[in-house]
Amino acid sequence: MATKTTLKRGFKANAERLANQFREQMGIHPCNPLCAFKLAEYLKVPIYNASEFLTSNDEHEKLAGSESDASGWSALTMVTKEGNQIIIHNDFHNPPRQQSNIMHEIAHIVCNHKIESVNYPFPIPLGMRDFNKEQEDEAIYLGATLQLSKPCLLWSIKKKLSITAISEEYNASEEMVRFRLNITGLSRRLK
Repeated sequence: MATKTTLKRGFKANAERLANQFREQMGIHPCNPLCAFKLAEYLKVPIYNASEFLTSNDEHEKLAGSESDASGWSALTMVTKEGNQIIIHNDFHNPPRQQSNIMHEIAHIVCNHKIESVNYPFPIPLGMRDFNKEQEDEAIYLGATLQLSKPCLLWSIKKKLSITAISEEYNASEEMVRFRLNITGLSRRLK
């Protein structure tokens, strides 16, 4: 997770509003989980599994990684020739990680982040591009907030759920739960 962020003033509050707004528009209670796949469908953003494009056993092994060498590639947002945005994600990751990966990409889309095109004198692998710290910080924060909004965390604390139980309830990794509890200042209440 990001350590020093470049978030603009008011971004965090707006992220919470967006997380609540999407739940409301989709008829989901503010304290209930928001599925990344359903949010993408609601936003009309198609999601594709990387295994649909990378079909050889070697490619699948690279996506899956091994226990000691898990694949670090998570997901990417692309613009089709028709100008539509799509998400391609690593379907070999566990379900909580897939939720996080897709929420991160949805955050890029919701924030209208533009992919800067850079002409390299050599071919670059699929999904590689320049790193924009401000855009990444926004996507990290908004993606995490979409997955675990403040009302979700407050409900979990009220119910005295453990980090593991929160993780299971919201299909989020324990690392993501800790991140959200710490960044919102709610970790003190959990104790």
